Amino acid sequence: MARAHRPARRPLARGPGRHPLLAYTAVAALGGLIFLARLLAAHGLARPAVAAVLAAAVAEAVPLATLLAARLPGCEALRWPVGRAADAYGPAAIPLVACALPALALLAHAVPALSRASVHGRGDLPPVPPPSVPRWRPLCPRHRGASLAR
Repeated sequence: MARAHRPARRPLARGPGRHPLLAYTAVAALGGLIFLARLLAAHGLARPAVAAVLAAAVAEAVPLATLLAARLPGCEALRWPVGRAADAYGPAAIPLVACALPALALLAHAVPALSRASVHGRGDLPPVPPPSVPRWRPLCPRHRGASLAR
């Protein structure tokens, strides 16, 4: 029986506007932003984390809004900044810039803030007592008089 011929795999298209590494970097920037925001929020610094995530969301929404506004009559000039960046570097350039800049700002804020964090207890707070362990009690009324050891 003859084998069906498979076409050779074509490499990713290279050229103007096609940079697959740029797309991976944009995803990594988003992941770094979310990780740093979660880390800062877990350490009680939620305000800078929220500010950075909101800045990234606004930076993602503004190019989309300008492209939509460029479709209105007489507003064609709004397209060229976003269109030029997307034509030169590919469509992943906009999310990369929108996520990388707030992630770097959050990293600059997180390094000194988290380096002051300590895993040791504070001396001015009293020690926390250990939790009390509840005693075993059967739920079934038939076994209320039974003990654990028979």
